Amino acid sequence: MIRPFYLAAVSLLILTVQVNGRDLQPATQRVDLCLNGQWQGVVAVDENTLPRPLDFNETLPVPGIFNQWFREMPGNLDAHRVWYRLAFVVPAEWGDGRRVHVEFRSVDHYAKVYVNRAAAGEHYCGLIPFQFDITAAVEFGASNELLVYVEDSSRTISTPAAREKALAEPWPKWRRYRAVQRAPNDYPVREAYMPGINGDVYLKSAPPVFLSDAFVKPSVRKKKLDVQLWVDNAGTETRTVTVKNEIVLNGKSVLTLPEKTITVPVNESIDFTVSATWPDPELWGYGQYGSAVLYFLRTELIAGQARDTRFTRFGFREVWAEGKDLYFNGRKWFIQGDCDDYHRRLIHTSMRAWLARFFQAERQQNVNNVRNGWGPAPTIWFEVADEMGMTLEPSTGISGYPNPTNRKTDQYLAAEYTKAIRNHPSVVIISSNNEAASQGGGAISPGNDPEVWKSLKLAQDTIRQHDGTRLVSHQGSPRIMLAKKFDLDFPVEIWNIHPYGDPLLTSLRRHIQAFGYDRSVPCVLGEVVGKKVFLPKDIELLKEYPEEACNIQMGTARYWAETIRDIRADGVAGIQLLSLMARGYWGPISENEVSAGPFDGVTGEVLVPWPSRSGPGIRPTTHVWYHKLGLVNCLLPDRPIVVPNVIAQAARDAYRAANDGEDLPPVPDRRVPELIVTVTAAGEPAAQAYVFLEPLDGQATIVRGVMADDRGAAWFVLNEPGRYRVSSTLDGRTGNAEVKARWGSLKADPMPWGHVDRFALVLK
Repeated sequence: MIRPFYLAAVSLLILTVQVNGRDLQPATQRVDLCLNGQWQGVVAVDENTLPRPLDFNETLPVPGIFNQWFREMPGNLDAHRVWYRLAFVVPAEWGDGRRVHVEFRSVDHYAKVYVNRAAAGEHYCGLIPFQFDITAAVEFGASNELLVYVEDSSRTISTPAAREKALAEPWPKWRRYRAVQRAPNDYPVREAYMPGINGDVYLKSAPPVFLSDAFVKPSVRKKKLDVQLWVDNAGTETRTVTVKNEIVLNGKSVLTLPEKTITVPVNESIDFTVSATWPDPELWGYGQYGSAVLYFLRTELIAGQARDTRFTRFGFREVWAEGKDLYFNGRKWFIQGDCDDYHRRLIHTSMRAWLARFFQAERQQNVNNVRNGWGPAPTIWFEVADEMGMTLEPSTGISGYPNPTNRKTDQYLAAEYTKAIRNHPSVVIISSNNEAASQGGGAISPGNDPEVWKSLKLAQDTIRQHDGTRLVSHQGSPRIMLAKKFDLDFPVEIWNIHPYGDPLLTSLRRHIQAFGYDRSVPCVLGEVVGKKVFLPKDIELLKEYPEEACNIQMGTARYWAETIRDIRADGVAGIQLLSLMARGYWGPISENEVSAGPFDGVTGEVLVPWPSRSGPGIRPTTHVWYHKLGLVNCLLPDRPIVVPNVIAQAARDAYRAANDGEDLPPVPDRRVPELIVTVTAAGEPAAQAYVFLEPLDGQATIVRGVMADDRGAAWFVLNEPGRYRVSSTLDGRTGNAEVKARWGSLKADPMPWGHVDRFALVLK
């Protein structure tokens, strides 16, 4: 298939120091260089009024946020609009004919990019990666300037009248947000909890004809692997190329797919599929369903003397439905789930270290699946879940409003987010949104309006168009079963409902009767709230009355336990609690003791002394420890990860009983390798130097680079262990050395950087 291929002209960043990269041959023209670190910032007037370099008076972390929320990041510009600025050098060696891109993994909510003061492109909606080709806009081996205008959703998410009314009202922040969020216009709906460049930024190079995307589609039922590939031609002439694919594990080839020769016209993109049978792969999963084994697709494009190599990590697994039952890798599967709703607004929940502990804590409560709340989750969630064998149900977060304008943006959001997450084995179900056609008439719009179902169907069709291997759910929308009464062809794959009642099984049966559920598809209870318990936030007050507090909490504990038991016996395919984070880790842990979680007794914020601000990943400077917002510990080695209260204990025991009396296996102890290289020149830190890492043992990675922080430290997160060559050049001084990365250990890592290896590189 041939589709038009457009490259937007965009700009780069300016480094204040001269930096040169390694001598890259055509076969290694693909390089990813992480530009995270301390950028300059200033309050903006609008996206078209560019500030002068001398106007920048703040330092902003990238990734990070510019308007403090829960005081997790330094600085507070107290503004809706901000300019970011970075100076950088494109290595002179990259001027050998390759293409240069700048990629943003997430900007919330609106970004307009300028390179050397010329407009390069714009993008709406956070948590969706986007990139621009900047080859024509930059000077190689010289200083360039990148300006990024970022605006939260105060304007770009709503109509002017609704926006001004919402911002003018003296309401609490959540109510203002809700009023703004319910008034959409042309732009994708996103929540403005993390305004800023809150995802990684990369400077990337590749040959003129390059591999732009890959989608790996394993099938357990067919014992087959399909790989869909996209090849883009950004050069000046039509090229005929050969593409080879193999699957590697631990540096060894385990499967070879047929090679393909194609012709790619200028400024076009071609996609094609290659397939191979695979009778005995190691299955991704947990316990009886597999293990957290991750393969790599190694794709090599050959165009004359030029080469392009791309690695795609994936797991071989399949989840499907047969009648009312779900199957995971050929075995019947019951979802023992939890709903997390806090990633939307808390910076520290996007930390790799915090996520490792969070999934560890979930598995300790016998949870096998986490639903990611109302909207998209950062892609780091899926990366860590892949490595730990935890299944997820993310949401595209479409609005569900029944109007043509929103359908256009919903389709965009569903398409782009699906493409961003589709290679992660942890993603087993994709949800369109939350309660668009709900049992109560609609949390967003009337649930009996056929126009709403059309919006949901468009989202489902879009997800399946760009994936086709996952089940699609519509969280808490039982009314879509009525779509057939209005002659709407809407093949529901999972009937997901949020019934409330006591006992819940009675409420479920009322839903079945009211909406005509015939058990032809699996039924999943997407939210189980339980008794609405309102305990005082003053933990000291609770500690004075532990028995009374315990009696109150036991109402929810019994409700959850009885619901899990009854629903499991009734043949429902799964249940998702709402939520262990908020309800299960704070309050009475017995009739005699009350806990405020692992940070109980800590006064003030917990400071995070990161050894480096460079490299991939967000790094808040403080951790919020108070009620419901910091109940998972990844910082204090002398304290537990979580402190389960009576509710969490009841959920753990009920899920154990639902799993034939067995606890789920713990998450794997192994963590991916990480290392920090500190570079010095003439006895001083090589601030902002580019540090490159090249694999020497056939590891599944291309050449990677990191821009060092002000202390000369460059932090790498790697796919596999082994030997690497590290190199850097600064002001005519060069250095290289061989380093060895090793697997990390969850048990032996009491701090977020406890497993990180350290190396020093001296430039001479």
